[in-house]
Amino acid sequence: MALNSEQSIALTQWFLIPVLTGWTIAFAPPYSKIRPALIAIAIGLACSFQLQVHQAFSSTPARGPLAAMCWVNVLNAIDLIMLSRVSYDAQVSWEMKSAQRRMVKSTSQWRRSVWCIGLTLNYRRINTPWQIRAVPAFVKDKLGYVPDRWVFLRNCMLNVGGSLLVLHFFAIEADDPHLPKFISELSGSRMVLLPAGEKWTARRLIIQSLFMVSFGFLFRAAILGMYNLLAMVCVILGVHRPIDWPPIFGSTADMSSLTRVWGIAWHQMFRKPVISNAEFLLFSVLRLPRGLFSKTLRLIITFFTSGIIHLLMDLGFGVSADQSGALWFFCLHIPGIMLEDLVRFTCHRMIKQVNPHWRLLIGYIWVSLFFLWSAPVWLNPIILRLYHSGQKLPSPFLMFESSWLFS
Repeated sequence: MALNSEQSIALTQWFLIPVLTGWTIAFAPPYSKIRPALIAIAIGLACSFQLQVHQAFSSTPARGPLAAMCWVNVLNAIDLIMLSRVSYDAQVSWEMKSAQRRMVKSTSQWRRSVWCIGLTLNYRRINTPWQIRAVPAFVKDKLGYVPDRWVFLRNCMLNVGGSLLVLHFFAIEADDPHLPKFISELSGSRMVLLPAGEKWTARRLIIQSLFMVSFGFLFRAAILGMYNLLAMVCVILGVHRPIDWPPIFGSTADMSSLTRVWGIAWHQMFRKPVISNAEFLLFSVLRLPRGLFSKTLRLIITFFTSGIIHLLMDLGFGVSADQSGALWFFCLHIPGIMLEDLVRFTCHRMIKQVNPHWRLLIGYIWVSLFFLWSAPVWLNPIILRLYHSGQKLPSPFLMFESSWLFS
């Protein structure tokens, strides 16, 4: 599909943010005066893109993720350029002390540019001195294992194929004749957080659960499929090696607490851009001492920022700021995680006496109930917007055709 002029301008602005960020860390010294100016330019480009994205991409759901990732790239630029002070020379120095020595063997200007622009999309800083800690292993029980090229490509193909199947079967057309009676059970109100006020019934609870599960499958499949497709292309072209593309998600078996959901099981792409900016504010600007108070503030800032990012994604979908529940959903995790920490602190002896299998089961039930309560305030406005605009949306029939179930 050919891009019109509005789309071309918007996408150019989007891509300029990582490109300018990459060129800055490639050629500007760590403390160059040029670096702050590039941050101002990146923010200006993001604001311009945000104002155009809904109009320019009104016919595609991609406008939502594009809007969100635009601002993630701004936070990423702030970290790379001003906080971590990333530079190509620092990477070369690090590799000289390690076993890789890839950059040392190729120090051309082209290689410098390619690596630095690639790093702007390497949100977890894989194979750099700035790599985050929470990177999943290729095989959970074999730390340090890296598959060979053909095994890696085979796994990528399976992940891409599986993701495409999920995206096909778990999405439904808005004109499906059986859909209206399910959509009518969804509430776009914030009162959905008060089940008593919304008069929840068993039917509504089941339908809400089905939409939530379907949305989760689609969201995960979209990220997993795109990540593995990019990994496959980069490894085939010889730009990267399998070690540069560790799994994007942790194991779903680790989803036994909210802390583990967001810290291990879910993707960690936003971790470095969001947390580094939060820590800069707390420890460099406000100069707070490290401790329980600053840890709590970091938790609040991190989830508030995540909520803002996903609010901007909702705006891209066409959900207005007053209708979006993204900020509510992510901020509700703050008291949820604080409650988990309190229970661990006060009941740790009792918890240790519980059978590990029962602990996991209780954890899974807790996480499921928390998401069933908190997710609708964010997901329902998106689903309703997609439905009323005639676009595909998460299916309450999961992977089944509605005609099969109602024939």
